[in-house]
Amino acid sequence: MPRKNTPNNSIIPLFLIGGGVILIFGLLIWQLLGQVPAAAPASNTNANIPYANIQRVSLVNAKAALDGKTAVFVDVRDLDIYKTNHINGAVNIPLGEIETRYRELDSKQWIILYCT
Repeated sequence: MPRKNTPNNSIIPLFLIGGGVILIFGLLIWQLLGQVPAAAPASNTNANIPYANIQRVSLVNAKAALDGKTAVFVDVRDLDIYKTNHINGAVNIPLGEIETRYRELDSKQWIILYCT
C-alpha cells in the first residue's frame, strides 16, 4: 500500500531547500563583501590634490625625460634644502618665487616641477 504524504513530511524538504538557498546566498554576499577594499577611492581622485588642474608626470615618464634630457627639472624647494640633495642638472626656483621667476625657463621646453 502506498504511503501518504502528511503535511509534516512535505514541509521538511521545503525548509531544507529554502535554508540551503538562503545559506548559499548569504555565503556569496559575505564573499563579495569580503573583497571590497576597506576604504574605497573617492570618485574624484584629484579632490585633495593641490593644483589638481596641473598635469602630473608619471615616474616612468619623468625618468625617461631625465635620461633623454628632454625636459628641464625645476626643484621648487628652498635653496638650503636644494643644496643638500637634488636631481643632477635641476634648476632651483623656490615655490614662493615661481610667479616672478618662471620667465627664466624656456617655455618651449618640457618643464617638470618637483619638490621631493
